[in-house]
Amino acid sequence: MDNKSLTLELFDLVNKRKYTSSDIAKIETLLKEGADVNYQEPEYPFETILYRVISSWKKEERLAIVKLLQSYNVDVNVECDIFLPIEHAAQKGDEKVVEFLLENGADEGFQATLKIAIEGEHIEIAKILIDTGINLDMHEGADVPFLNYCTEPYRIRDRKKEYDVVPGVTIAQFLIDRGANPNGLPNSSLTPLQNAVNNDFFELVELLFDNGIESIAEEDPILLMVQSVEMAKILLQKGANINVRSEKYRGSTPLISSISKENRSLIEFFIEEKANLYSVDNDGFTAFHRAVLLEDINLIKYLADYYDIKKCDEIYSLLSIVDSTWIKKIIEELLSDT
Repeated sequence: MDNKSLTLELFDLVNKRKYTSSDIAKIETLLKEGADVNYQEPEYPFETILYRVISSWKKEERLAIVKLLQSYNVDVNVECDIFLPIEHAAQKGDEKVVEFLLENGADEGFQATLKIAIEGEHIEIAKILIDTGINLDMHEGADVPFLNYCTEPYRIRDRKKEYDVVPGVTIAQFLIDRGANPNGLPNSSLTPLQNAVNNDFFELVELLFDNGIESIAEEDPILLMVQSVEMAKILLQKGANINVRSEKYRGSTPLISSISKENRSLIEFFIEEKANLYSVDNDGFTAFHRAVLLEDINLIKYLADYYDIKKCDEIYSLLSIVDSTWIKKIIEELLSDT
């Protein structure tokens, strides 16, 4: 049998998904007879023999086969289906294979692998990667802290299940213990706290405050990210500015943002907390204007009890932004009443 035939036989063999000791012996025989350990299929997803072993072999058997391939000089840095072998091993939660690859030539994809480990709450893998000297406050030269990825296990958690520790908290505490800054970097596009708030992740918010965040800066647009009244209350107690106006979000305010989200409970809460009703965004619109644009009749009528409609019209003509005949009639009635 020629080497090409041996290689294709090996390529098929390592993808069976169910193996016996005779299969392992056959793999070694094929390699000894000249099968190409670095064969890669020519079309997407460009699978390699190493990729197939990591994908299909059970964890308790996988390392032995990876070691066998390495003894025949398998290339551990060949990307397949956009993932490097070390990244794929992290997806499988296989810390032993991750460690072996690092010790045997893996020299790419460390930060991506750490991200995968965090999102999968694989603490042992995270530890191995952090020991390589990764900057935990900057992912791949960008301004994204690795703490931000701790929201992923929380986001995909089983919402019907009761947890002793909510997913995402343990890995976050681990990262902080290993030096991650709870505040992120000064130029972070989204701080760990903002990201936790955006995901309504109360336990992570509490953890971040317990580990170094003392208060919220007046200019921090964090209230634009809240999803619930309960979270908004916590942030206001920590100093969040209810009237913050953020250029990053086109001049939006917490109240305007809550209108855009169509979050009625937040809208009512911010109004009750005396948010500035007449602050305008970069389009010159107040929260009332945004409600008009939504064409939400019930919301418009609710807000009309708090707004001076004529003042809103002076800020920006209400009728000029109305398309609906019904909404136009309501606005005309409100203007005539004032």
